Amino acid sequence: MNCKVQRVYKNIRYRILTIGEQVYILDMGQSFWKSLFPLFFWMFPVFVYKVDDPKNIEKLNLPKVKQANTAGLGLLGGGIAVLIANLTRGLPSYFDIQTPRLVNMVTVIIAVILVFSLRCYISHISKKKLYQVVKPEQLSTRRLWIRPKSNRHFFLVLCIYLFFLLFPIVGFIALINYPNVMILFISMFLLFFVSFTNFMTVTEGNT
Repeated sequence: MNCKVQRVYKNIRYRILTIGEQVYILDMGQSFWKSLFPLFFWMFPVFVYKVDDPKNIEKLNLPKVKQANTAGLGLLGGGIAVLIANLTRGLPSYFDIQTPRLVNMVTVIIAVILVFSLRCYISHISKKKLYQVVKPEQLSTRRLWIRPKSNRHFFLVLCIYLFFLLFPIVGFIALINYPNVMILFISMFLLFFVSFTNFMTVTEGNT
């Protein structure tokens, strides 16, 4: 079935799905595993909330916001990564620190926890915003399967996810043996970017 997807105003976590005459709210942050592995959104069914009150729908998607272009976001991220690499080519040695391997491992663990804690905090704020308009637990639920908008969309999300996931993994592994403050912050930034890749799986338009 064809589905029209809209964004919730100033809320990155939710989508409004229109299928025929029925309107649903999709929570993109409903599953930890689907947030960690974005492709799971297309591989497994999702639960949505059925909205019957037209007033609630108007509050959720007004004023209309233009959807950010996913391809542009990926290219922007790639450009930033290349720019950082060029600007800091001769600087990493200045940020080297001498710490034991055990301390480096603890630092990496703390860094990962901080990134995902910030990601969870932003998701929690989005949930609070939605609850100001409608309380999902009071709505009936349905289970849907959502497919990619196109093959191009699928491979774009896959490439962005794998490309930006590789850098923080390599960076954190390198930090354990060669601690460097700059590499730490760059790895944290890229991991934070990767943690939002799941929001690219269901974008505004038709699917």
